[in-house]
Amino acid sequence: MARLRALRGPARRSGLDEAIAATGVEEVFHRPIGELSKGFRQRAGLAAAILHRPDLLVLDEPTEGLDPNQRVEIRRLIGQLGRERTVILSTHILPEVQFTCSRLLIINRGRIVADGPVDDLVSRAKDGGRISVEAAGAGVADRLGALPGVRGVEARPIEGNRIRATVTVAGTEDLRPQVFELAKAAGWTLFELHQEAGSLEDLFRELTTDQEPA
Repeated sequence: MARLRALRGPARRSGLDEAIAATGVEEVFHRPIGELSKGFRQRAGLAAAILHRPDLLVLDEPTEGLDPNQRVEIRRLIGQLGRERTVILSTHILPEVQFTCSRLLIINRGRIVADGPVDDLVSRAKDGGRISVEAAGAGVADRLGALPGVRGVEARPIEGNRIRATVTVAGTEDLRPQVFELAKAAGWTLFELHQEAGSLEDLFRELTTDQEPA
């Protein structure tokens, strides 16, 4: 690849040294790529891509086919590469975006439907506001569902009259104080009450479901 990039002399040697060190392929450098594990093959591909020190690096599904440990390693490597250059990551594996990227673009039917910092966009998802409640008492699910601002309740029994429920909230209001007051008034035993973080999956479904092309 260095020859194909027309790297010669000191530029070739320094480019090789930097790429090998950056991707951690020192121990397999002299082995044929066909003998390498999937994780090391991905690393070798990244090393070849950064040999000529590009300002822009485009990666298409870089963690596809990797086991969980290899995914973590490649994510860490991509994060390191992103400190010195712009990295565009194309993927359908949504957790990879939250773990790896600082800016998100969602494209639906050829149109950009979201563009901005990952955390900011996820926090604006309509279905992103959820409260996890675990309580024992009468009518937990029904009374939670009757609270103003609640869009829905998914509940499952644990034991006896103890219920674990996920409450979906309309808008951005924090309903935990209302849930706590309801638990006191109803005489419930409250075991758990916390706000769940919104997910990228919520945002993706919201922006790409049942949308017609312009």
